Amino acid sequence: MNLPFDASVLPKDNLSKDAKHHLEEIISNLKITQDLAAQNIKLKQAKMKERYDINTKIPEFRLRDKVLLKEHVVPVGRSPKLVDKYNGPYYITDCGPNFTYKLRRCSDQKELKAMVNASNLRQYVDPTDYRDPPQAPERPVPDNTPDAQNNPPADNDQDDQIADNESTDSETDSDNGDEPNNVIDDTFHEVEKLLNNRNARGIQYFLVKWKDGSKPTWEPKQNIGEGLIQEYFTRKTKKGRRRKQRKYFKRP
Repeated sequence: MNLPFDASVLPKDNLSKDAKHHLEEIISNLKITQDLAAQNIKLKQAKMKERYDINTKIPEFRLRDKVLLKEHVVPVGRSPKLVDKYNGPYYITDCGPNFTYKLRRCSDQKELKAMVNASNLRQYVDPTDYRDPPQAPERPVPDNTPDAQNNPPADNDQDDQIADNESTDSETDSDNGDEPNNVIDDTFHEVEKLLNNRNARGIQYFLVKWKDGSKPTWEPKQNIGEGLIQEYFTRKTKKGRRRKQRKYFKRP
């Protein structure tokens, strides 16, 4: 297929032999130049790809990994230098094609509608995963005041006797079967999985299936660990919502 440029350059039949031979040489040189340019472009692209692959790694995000999402929109009236480039954290609930992921916000469990490419994500490091550095014990400060030197130290035998009496009273109450009124149940019950969720009066509840075989109960969000909630929403996203079949037309 000849382009308009080729049609204008191709020698006409009514030209002389010298002119026709000259145009044929020009066309052959143009074809050689075009081939060389195409080869140089391919070589340059290969070198650019090699340099890019040196500093590029395949994303290794997995389900339930916490990530930060890159923010491309700057709020009106604020400087781009003063706005956080990433917001979140989010956690991954599903993996799509071409390194795309489905995200859900950790704070309110709100799911993003669109899939997000891995180029807009960054691994989130939870600060609670690190321990506080050990602190040196405080050195005792000697009390060299004259009052402390003149007054002998207080006798702690009376305090020890009071502590013994309190412990004896508590043991007596426990033997008699009396229990204190203000008792807080700090017992942890093992959960098998979460079955469902709902919102009531602004509070989110989850239907909990217990491992001891007892009847599932609705528990508020603050009574359930964050890992169980993330596992539930991840499983729910993977399973997908079942669409209701509605009959718009009824047969007579």
